[in-house]
Amino acid sequence: MQAAGKRLKILVVEDSANDAQMIRTALERAAVKATLSLVADGIEAVRYLRGEGKFRDRRLFPLPTFILSDVKMPEMDGLQFLRWVRSYPECSGVPIIMLSVSASDVEVEEAYELGANAYLLKPGSLNELTELLRATCDFWSRCECRRGLSFSQR
Repeated sequence: MQAAGKRLKILVVEDSANDAQMIRTALERAAVKATLSLVADGIEAVRYLRGEGKFRDRRLFPLPTFILSDVKMPEMDGLQFLRWVRSYPECSGVPIIMLSVSASDVEVEEAYELGANAYLLKPGSLNELTELLRATCDFWSRCECRRGLSFSQR
């Protein structure tokens, strides 16, 4: 289970409204204590992380504990977004978990070369997704960042 008293801040980058809703539902079913922010693509995620436009208020749009990013998205795909995050000093250390329906060796290898912390296949059922996200959130709620603060206390 998630470490007591810690509230995760999760940024989900997902262009499919159905998949985004499934992630939201799975996190609720897993009883994860989290502030969940959903954005539709890599470009909107960049604006979120920069605090631009509607994302200016960090109380409403906090920097994430970790990011769940789809790989296949229009305009700026997940790998391009990952490359941008790793080059942006304010967020370069934020863990990024790539989610995909594809297990292409080339895609997986590129994601890790670009600095992904994990590459997970999207499960086919809500129950499987719930268990995957429960384990993922439990893991990241227990991790410490480089500055000595736990990710969830940022």
